[in-house]
Amino acid sequence: MKWVVAIVMLVFNSCQELKKKTDIKENYRPFNAELETIIIDYQRKYPIPVEEKGQNLYIYLVSFYQKGSDTVLTLKRPADGLSSIGWDIVLGVYQDSLLLPTFIRDDSTMYSKGLINKYILDSFSRQLFSPHLGRDYSEAFPPIYHYKVKKGKFLLDKIDTVWSKW
Repeated sequence: MKWVVAIVMLVFNSCQELKKKTDIKENYRPFNAELETIIIDYQRKYPIPVEEKGQNLYIYLVSFYQKGSDTVLTLKRPADGLSSIGWDIVLGVYQDSLLLPTFIRDDSTMYSKGLINKYILDSFSRQLFSPHLGRDYSEAFPPIYHYKVKKGKFLLDKIDTVWSKW
């Protein structure tokens, strides 16, 4: 009888340890909380359109760069996929039950440092979401959000609306 109790306790403890490890993994998010909230809010406001032909390569693109003495983040949803020309670092694709296909662009200075918890360098995804030569893509896209990044906080600087229909 003592052996049965000991085995049950051992199995119970093992299950508890496995649950703790699983909880930690599920709670581990790729971006800091504020950045992820900004991205998810934008994705909800401007969802990927459902298309009959699927000609466009919709992604969400977060770009970090310096403008004057400020670190700037832009957030947009282009229809022509991922262009990495002029960028030293392209991270992604970040996609899960909360995030739609999202890529991060930065330069060698790493303005996004401290804001990204998980670095994904996936060349296959970059190819998959890269524009195809000769294909026409929609030029219309929703507003581009510009944020200034100050000590890990995001201050909405401006919203550029190029198109009225997206």
